[in-house]
Amino acid sequence: MHIALVAHDSKKADLADWAYYNREKLAPHRLSGTGTTGGLIAETVGLEVHRYNSGPLGGDMQIGGAISEGTLDMLVFF
Repeated sequence: MHIALVAHDSKKADLADWAYYNREKLAPHRLSGTGTTGGLIAETVGLEVHRYNSGPLGGDMQIGGAISEGTLDMLVFF
């Protein structure tokens, strides 16, 4: 599955904690995230994360495009 991980600024740490707790379940999947969140997850969890642009620079729209194109299977949003 292709899973995107996105969080508001005030929830980034919570998402990183959640991803770390679920790292074994996330590991077999293709992960993506907006720029800052994706970097935080990669650093905290140690998994490879494709990084779209930062949210203010269009990353949210890129993820929305992946949803509409059917290339994203799941979105986790905190």
